[in-house]
Amino acid sequence: MSRKTWLLGVVVTAALTVPLAAPAGAAPGSPAPAGAAAASSAVQVAGGADIDALVAAAVAKPKRANSVNRPIYLVHGYSVDGKGWDCEGYWWRAKAGLRAGGWKGPIITFGYYANDRNCDVTFKGTRNTSITRIGEELANAIYKRDTRYGRSADIIAHSMGGLVARAALTGTSQGWPYFPRTLYVEDVVTLSTPHGGVPLIGFCSNNIEQCFEMRRNSPFLRQMDYYPSPQSSIGTDWTLIGADNDYVVPAWSAIAMRNVGHMVVFYKNKAIPVNHQSIHKITSGVFKVRYWNYTDKKWHTVNNGAHPVRTAQNAAYWWYRW
Repeated sequence: MSRKTWLLGVVVTAALTVPLAAPAGAAPGSPAPAGAAAASSAVQVAGGADIDALVAAAVAKPKRANSVNRPIYLVHGYSVDGKGWDCEGYWWRAKAGLRAGGWKGPIITFGYYANDRNCDVTFKGTRNTSITRIGEELANAIYKRDTRYGRSADIIAHSMGGLVARAALTGTSQGWPYFPRTLYVEDVVTLSTPHGGVPLIGFCSNNIEQCFEMRRNSPFLRQMDYYPSPQSSIGTDWTLIGADNDYVVPAWSAIAMRNVGHMVVFYKNKAIPVNHQSIHKITSGVFKVRYWNYTDKKWHTVNNGAHPVRTAQNAAYWWYRW
């Protein structure tokens, strides 16, 4: 039997037994993102279907659950000097904090610069690679490693990494070209992500694509704002975390996305400053924080809040019981 005949047989058999649904939230005629890839990695067969989509459709959709066993993807931020990041050096404190807090699932680091090192998954981009393009790679990595096997995952992202996560879910839910047709991402937690843009761009030239996209009111951010709180096929709970002591991404920008589930802001703390460079590394201490939950839509202040990494872990674990 030829490969073409075998593929067609797979399509016909699956079509008779498994109903294929459009991605959750997909809108006919949704605009394709700027910077999308030029070629698809999916194997296309009869009727435009692809093998990965058929495999995913044949696997039972996972149910939402409060669990410490899900994979967590850690996504780093922008590289100011263009030299990339050592993912282990960037995330080792957070990984240790998650393990100390009882997280048992795989912890997967995602890198997107050609010079990134010690990352579990790497895309060889540059600072001129669009955030949407990197989001496409993240989405496909999660799909290939987890979604197509019926596993849900979480994302914890720092700084620009949160915009990468946002692009990954937006492109998938809107059916943009070269994104997977579905994702199972239960929770996304962003730490000091410039959802509202970066007001002080002196460290980041507008001649660099990613800097341009992160500036306030950029075409990229306007496009993201058109699809606030993008959802995966099982629903996605978004938690935005910022800090009053962050002068790179102010707290107002870190929580500037609509329709999210939770927001947390760390007050200034002289003993253990929570700022842009430290928010993803602090794994001890007690902090004064203010938080907002969708359940009552009110801001609350507590003096005994958890440290940032534990706060991110709690956000990845819990849904509505905050």
